[in-house]
Amino acid sequence: MAVVEQMFGRQLQRFVDSVERWSLGGAVDGQLEAAIRNQICGELLNIGSLSVVREALASLGGKPAGKRLKALVDDCGQRFRLEDRTLSVIVAPVAVRLSAQKGQPQHHRYPRTSDIRSLETMMQASLGCIDVVFDRRLYDGRALWGARPKDLLEFCKRLEEGDELPEGGPPSVKLADKRVGQWQMVYLLGVVVSEPDKDVEIDEDDAQRKLMPWRCYAEWSLYEVDHSLRMGEMSEKKSICYGMLSLKKGVQYGENVFRAHLLEALMKEFVQGATGVWFYYALDAQANAVRLLITGAPMTVEFRWQLLRGETLEGGFEKELDRVIKMYVPLSEVRERCEMHLFDYHRKAREEGVSS
Repeated sequence: MAVVEQMFGRQLQRFVDSVERWSLGGAVDGQLEAAIRNQICGELLNIGSLSVVREALASLGGKPAGKRLKALVDDCGQRFRLEDRTLSVIVAPVAVRLSAQKGQPQHHRYPRTSDIRSLETMMQASLGCIDVVFDRRLYDGRALWGARPKDLLEFCKRLEEGDELPEGGPPSVKLADKRVGQWQMVYLLGVVVSEPDKDVEIDEDDAQRKLMPWRCYAEWSLYEVDHSLRMGEMSEKKSICYGMLSLKKGVQYGENVFRAHLLEALMKEFVQGATGVWFYYALDAQANAVRLLITGAPMTVEFRWQLLRGETLEGGFEKELDRVIKMYVPLSEVRERCEMHLFDYHRKAREEGVSS
């Protein structure tokens, strides 16, 4: 066991040294990146999970080299470089509000095929790639965020081959009819097929400008009127697409939009009173959430910002909290905005009459 640990330790140190040299750039930058990428892909796609790379990320922490390695790990988990082509996983976050009158719940599991085909065609022409193919189902952001790259690769291959409902990917979802009248965030899941030496940087501004006009097809695929109901009882689905993005960025963006929407809804109902408003928050690592306590003279409420796996406070919570505060609370009425240790947060919550 000691020999194995020593071998692993030496392998880890060599890898960390390579990452630090790569992070500094230089003439050997390309060669080092290829070697580092091979290590990451080998663990993700062959083993199915990270070992040496995971320890390297922990060792490097918040250093520039660690951040750059994390970005490369994310890229390797959603962009698969094969010998003759590159497969890049993409998503389209779409907020949908299902409304039904007179107790007529609507089930909607699949986007409309004609609109999805139009989206694929216009994206392929705009990006100049070999092909763009979307799955014909809807997905939950957290399931996509936690999907194994090894499974995603096989899923993308089947999708590319023409299987519109390939097996082996993340579990699909349907719009929740129990949440009629409320916004729900769902995702279209697809793949961009490109030449092996021509990466499609879908998240860059130039690509997003080209793709922006075609968001409507994603929206239309989830917006329709059910004519099976009698006149005056028609049910419609309203939708907003937030773009076609890489897997990680798309899910991060979509979940931030939805969590901020929930926070805004809470603040709209919050009675501020005359003494001002206090905001206290703490990271609850065990619950993988940020706990937010909002208190004023008339009332105190608690809000949970559920984190994605590996996400930090800076991942979106603090930025969205500041934006929502600015929208709903006059600056003169903000008494305090304070990050706390979880122990102190619980004590403060009890003082305010909240059982957290």
